[in-house]
Amino acid sequence: KENMNAAAKLIASRTDKQLITDWIELDKQPMTQEVADVRGWMMTEIERGWPAEFDAWIDSEDPDDDIRKFITL
Repeated sequence: KENMNAAAKLIASRTDKQLITDWIELDKQPMTQEVADVRGWMMTEIERGWPAEFDAWIDSEDPDDDIRKFITL
């Protein structure tokens, strides 16, 4: 649990560019429980920073759409 809190805090400390770059790289990884956990924390930060864009991305017809179609830096 302590490691999870540290990871979530680290993700929250990333710059906008780092966060989106990290998401793109993470999205290339095979899905594991650890990847799913990190994706969840990252999605929380993405939604916090870009609420309207996040909703458009999540509601898009293709859930695998590149996040950069919705969020520009």
